[in-house]
Amino acid sequence: MIKNCKYFFIKTPILVISDLIYDRNGWETEVNKTLKSIDINTISSKLWITYQLCICQRNFTNNSLASSIIPKIYQCDATYLSLSDQVITLNEFIILCSSVIDLTSHQVTVKNDDGTVVLFEKLTKQLPKLKSINYTFTTPSNNTSKKSFEELWKIRHFSIYDYVRLFSIPEDFNIDCFYSFMKVCI
Repeated sequence: MIKNCKYFFIKTPILVISDLIYDRNGWETEVNKTLKSIDINTISSKLWITYQLCICQRNFTNNSLASSIIPKIYQCDATYLSLSDQVITLNEFIILCSSVIDLTSHQVTVKNDDGTVVLFEKLTKQLPKLKSINYTFTTPSNNTSKKSFEELWKIRHFSIYDYVRLFSIPEDFNIDCFYSFMKVCI
């Protein structure tokens, strides 16, 4: 509808972009296979992200960039999501991850409405389309429990992931349970 009808944009101003990337150069998007800088604050239209959202500069001084982009998003159909050093709410996480197949999460803290940290297994449960995950636990880790892996094992779609890579695994993560799980899956 957006591509075929110029009047649709006038009535509902939505910019369809495949990639939205934030790195040391600021916000960028791909136009004709070239990254172009954009000033996100001057865009009055909502954004429809169709392929990738990447907030990938590490050691941010601004850990709320992901949260600040949420009001600008009309729809996020990104299949690839990469977040680094961010603090977001569970609702924001769900908005960003609704279509994600490949997730990279480095030192990202997801919080409930009451300010408590969402456990890793609860995040995983929210991602039924996920096939690949690179996940670095926050340090010190407060998003796991002694039963984290036992809970992960109960999630049906977790066993069909193509790729799981976990970093900075906390000491209370049950590695024996993980090993048993891997033996069954392989």
